[in-house]
Amino acid sequence: MQIQEIVAGYTPVGDVIAFILCIVLGVLINASMSYSKDRNFDIFKMSSVLLGIAAFAHIMFYMVIRYWKGDIAGIFSMHFVSNNIMLANLYLYIIYLRNLMLLPQRTNLIIARSAGFIVIVGVFLDSVSQITHFGFYRNEDGLWFNPRFFNPFTITYFVCLLYILILFIVFRNRLITQVRRTFIFLGTLCSIIVIIQNVLGNDSYIVFTYLLPVIGVFVMIHSHPYELSTGALGTGALKDYIEGATRRDENMSFLTIRFKLGRGMDELPESFGKAIHEFWRTNYKQARLFKVQGDTYILAIEEKYSRKDPAAMLEYFRYLIVEVFPKYYEEFKIPYKIMAFEPSHYMQTATDFLSAVMYYDNRIPDNTYVFVNDEEYKKLARVRYILNQLDDICKKLDKNDPRIFVYAQPVKEVSTGKFTTAEALMRMRLPKTGMIYPDEFIYLAEEFDYIHRLSLIMLSKSCKELKRLLDDGFYIKRLSVNISVSELLLDGFNQEVLNILKENDIPEGRIALEITESEDEGAYNVIEEKIEALKADDVSFYLDDFGTGYSNFTRMIKLGFDIIKFDKSIIRMAHDDNNVKNLIASLASGFKSYGFELVFEGVETEEDEELCLAFGADYLQGYIYSKPEPIDKLRVFFNLEGERYGK
Repeated sequence: MQIQEIVAGYTPVGDVIAFILCIVLGVLINASMSYSKDRNFDIFKMSSVLLGIAAFAHIMFYMVIRYWKGDIAGIFSMHFVSNNIMLANLYLYIIYLRNLMLLPQRTNLIIARSAGFIVIVGVFLDSVSQITHFGFYRNEDGLWFNPRFFNPFTITYFVCLLYILILFIVFRNRLITQVRRTFIFLGTLCSIIVIIQNVLGNDSYIVFTYLLPVIGVFVMIHSHPYELSTGALGTGALKDYIEGATRRDENMSFLTIRFKLGRGMDELPESFGKAIHEFWRTNYKQARLFKVQGDTYILAIEEKYSRKDPAAMLEYFRYLIVEVFPKYYEEFKIPYKIMAFEPSHYMQTATDFLSAVMYYDNRIPDNTYVFVNDEEYKKLARVRYILNQLDDICKKLDKNDPRIFVYAQPVKEVSTGKFTTAEALMRMRLPKTGMIYPDEFIYLAEEFDYIHRLSLIMLSKSCKELKRLLDDGFYIKRLSVNISVSELLLDGFNQEVLNILKENDIPEGRIALEITESEDEGAYNVIEEKIEALKADDVSFYLDDFGTGYSNFTRMIKLGFDIIKFDKSIIRMAHDDNNVKNLIASLASGFKSYGFELVFEGVETEEDEELCLAFGADYLQGYIYSKPEPIDKLRVFFNLEGERYGK
């Protein structure tokens, strides 16, 4: 087809739109993603820049042909730049998709080389088309030609699309469905546009077809929306920010404010969000504001914007916390915890930072603050080590993992005066720290979704120890193991429990599960079904730590717990307040009338014991009898089966 016919039908609208969209993408990148430095984002930015250049070169190509027909070098150079930049962009697109799929290194190399070969052949054939007359060329009469379909550029385009489709088919499970479907839809749409243009002898929108997938990538993967009321970005943006600063070897300061949302409050009021924005913009314009977990705001300050002296930085934070922030608290009365982190290399990832926030959230009271200096960072290094160990334990899921230890505390049965049950308690012994206790790792396990796998290991080890004691002839009525409410909601939880009991040949009724009161009322229907099913297989249930959550007595009765376990704080309050004492006595009496057995934990003195007996306790647990010990030491507390009724 003569190029003059194509020029006659060409309109620069498509290329101008593509060029403007590339500029808009650049503005959006600078506004919300300028700190993101991951490899795929670099590919995305490069594609945007190259397509902007390609759109400009494509416009210039037609301008030169239309107005400077004799400029042969200019025509060839503009054609070469626009076409080959678009082909190079196809290669970047394939590499981008490959990286998203997280394939093995050898597979990555094969894809990179094969895709590179396809594009290089296409570029070469397009570059020598004047010699081969295969593609864009000028004949002896000075006429320019460019075949509609049968040219290196178009053929390479469709070969690359076919290659991408093959990748989607072969590695379909490596991309989430929404992303895969979006890319396939955009690829199909762009193919249709290219085919229509070739049929009509027009390529006005060719650059735009290359840009559509780039826009799709931005919206699906790289866009980080702002919270409108505060201007805060989300967790994904925080992750990119911290990892980008780490690669640049740049320290950061953080001022973190964690709010305690009231019952039934999922989000902070919009008016409060505007107040947060005012606090941020008034006091530290250069900071980045992030919001994570619905209730935590983070001011992140790059080293170049911070005060050079860390002490001066913390002093400014102190001023903001002590002098400025209280006025916002007085207006809204939402409880808070503030953590000020001085510049440090500790924060390598978002996980490091969020685990640090959780660490202090578990340790400081409401409406107080903490300054995190070098000494505190040493403590956080311990937290990071524990978190890494948890990750390793849960990835291996070795039910005999030597880092998990089963301790147990014996429980005294009031009616017999003997120790007939016990509570299994998890401990960890790590190579660098030695023995660590639940207050150091349970909150991390819950927050980072390790708790269920830890519970499975703990249940398995507890069953092994229980089976050993039973085989040695000891009478153990029941051993209880703690689980979280969230685990009951998992698909397959019941079967996992029953499989472990079966693997260890545990007699019926010898294992109980302790769960804590939940504030999530919406979960009760599922919990009820799970408890009912496990009770049918003779697994007992304790309601643990009664008095520490929000109890709904109707639901408690409906759920079918076997035993109510009163938290130790109840005993402390009953000693100090007669009204509380009378209330607990009434509650205990009510529970017993419904057939519940009662356990009182935290019994430390004879006075505690007398009080719990007065409440009608069926079982007593506490340091007055024994602190938690390695489970094999329970032998000194339990009677042999033949002596269970003896004295």
